[in-house]
Amino acid sequence: MKYRGKNSVVIEAVQFRRGRIADLLGFVDCEYIRFDTKENEYYIDTPEKILKIADGDFVIRGIKGEFYICKPDIFLATYDIVEEGQP
Repeated sequence: MKYRGKNSVVIEAVQFRRGRIADLLGFVDCEYIRFDTKENEYYIDTPEKILKIADGDFVIRGIKGEFYICKPDIFLATYDIVEEGQP
């Protein structure tokens, strides 16, 4: 899904849902995702460090193909959905 920020930059992001892990894996290359079987948690490699992805977090693809995590309240306050075909 594509989103437009308040600064008019359009980004690509997906919201992480435990029951819909395929959505995340379809968006992020598997090499960036880790699953800890002991903690039953998913993690993602970001430019800064490996971070735990909480249910509801948005995973954003940066302009160089890197990934970031954004909490839902911040994401929804910052971005609006861009409908397909909309500039």
